[in-house]
Amino acid sequence: MKTMAILLTTVLGAAPTVLPAQSLTDAPPAHLTAEPDHQRMMDLLHITSIRRGADGDPKSPNAANYDESKAGPISKLPDPLRLNDGKGVTTANQWWSERRPEIVELFDREIYGRVPSNVPKVNWQVVSTVKMNGDVPVITKQLIGHVENSAYPAIKVDIQLTLSTPANAKNPVPVIMELALSPEVLADLKKRFPQFFTPESGQRGNSKC
Repeated sequence: MKTMAILLTTVLGAAPTVLPAQSLTDAPPAHLTAEPDHQRMMDLLHITSIRRGADGDPKSPNAANYDESKAGPISKLPDPLRLNDGKGVTTANQWWSERRPEIVELFDREIYGRVPSNVPKVNWQVVSTVKMNGDVPVITKQLIGHVENSAYPAIKVDIQLTLSTPANAKNPVPVIMELALSPEVLADLKKRFPQFFTPESGQRGNSKC
């Protein structure tokens, strides 16, 4: 019995302290530079190393491959009009109810990643609207998406978005989404890595990395 009491005392004494939800919400955010933040994420994911990316130099051992014949049999894309069980898609209803959900699942699992169920809401606000791009009638809206941050008010997240659509379109039009860096981030990168930017324009130059 004494041994059991000592064992329980040791185990309970070693247990981590669970902070109440309110104290976690009020805790200040950690201010980390890129390198410590990257290492912290690596540690959390238990990743010890990352393979080197493709090299732009075609003579490099790690050169990027653009030859499909060298990609191997695994690179063969699935038939978009054939179900996972091998049956062909023959009707529009079969596409919407069966094949399309299978393709969405492939993208979620293999490309984009799954969206968590508790993603905070984003409230979009139109900041400005321009109805011409040079002599082209285009409606360009500057928007800011305010991320709902009640779960952690110490961090404020605003997403800048530029949306351009044809001015004369009477029906919905497709939109191409492109991820870009804000002017503030580009200015910070220019200070940290001046060798990747041309001194004349401040734009990213040809790099050898």
